[in-house]
Order: sequence, then structure tokens, then C-alpha cells
Amino acid sequence: MFNLTAFIGYMVAVTFTPGPNNILVMTNAGTYGFKKTLNYMMGGAIGVFMIVAASTYFNLLLFDVIPTVKPFMGLAGAAYMIYLALRIIRSKPPEAGQSGDPLRFHYGFIMQFLNPKLLIFAVTATSNFIVPYFDSYYYVPFTLLITMIFILSWVVWSIFGSVFKLFLNKHYKPFNIAMGLILIYSAVSISGLT
Repeated sequence: MFNLTAFIGYMVAVTFTPGPNNILVMTNAGTYGFKKTLNYMMGGAIGVFMIVAASTYFNLLLFDVIPTVKPFMGLAGAAYMIYLALRIIRSKPPEAGQSGDPLRFHYGFIMQFLNPKLLIFAVTATSNFIVPYFDSYYYVPFTLLITMIFILSWVVWSIFGSVFKLFLNKHYKPFNIAMGLILIYSAVSISGLT
């Protein structure tokens, strides 16, 4: 029997806790504002939707394949996350009147496919909460629901970054270093090297 409470608890625990995407949207919104973070979030949302949909429809195949590709994805994801962390550490708040260079759509999209944590989450969520209890015509609504929960978490984190924008811009260097180091820690932890 489907356990809605467990499903919602799992979704909230995975999506709202600090992770690479949440750190990136908060940092980007703190530097460039909420509006300029939307491109990254939209790219991420499409990536999440595609991964969860593929996981739902190809659950058994993915469950067998992911252990084989996880080490390579962990290394590729870690390298990409370190690149983004270094970009955050080196970034400065835009000067008054400057548009700056926020994270764009393709960064959000690519990040999802290089994030083994998301892939494992998608397989776990779909194999434990969706596929055993629902027919295939429920797969798209559940995929949309999961994607919307991810978007909601990113909106919350980016609003936090936007609300504290003045503070973050005043203290951008220590904040960017801290966020970059957390992202590097996340990268090392998903790399499979530890």
C-alpha cells in the first residue's frame, strides 16, 4: 500500500536539505537576484523531469545499469561541481549597473545528469513509491509532482539568497568561499573516491 507520509517525508528530506543544487541557486540568487536564477532552475527542472521519467519507465533496467555507470558519473559530476565551486569562489557581486554572469539554463540542465545523488534518488523514489503501487498512466503526474517539489526547494533556497542579497554582497568573499568549499565537499563525497 502506498505510504503518502513516507513519500512526502523522503521528498522533503532529499530536496530541501543542503546539496549542490540548493547551494548553487542560493549563491546565484544572492549574487544576481532571484530573477536571474530562474534560467538555472528551469534547466534543472527539465533535467530532473527527464531523469525521474526515465527512472520511472525504465526502473528495472536503470536499477541494474546505475551501479555500473555510477563510478564514472561520480567522477564526472564531481569534476563539474568543482568547476562550479571554483567559479563561485572567484565570483564577485556585480557592480551597480552591471548585469553580471549568473548560472545559465545549460548549467542547471547538465548538473542534473552529472549528479549521481539525483540518479540514485530517482531510482529509489520510483522503485519504492511509484512503480509498485501505480499503473503507468500515473507515472507522468508523479514525475511532474517530484519535479515541482524540486523546483519549490530551489525557489525557497534562492529566495533565501535574494533576501540576504545585501548582506551576502557585503560579505561575498567569505560567503562564496564557504559555499564553494561546501560544494567541493559535496563533489568529493559523490565522486566515489572517499
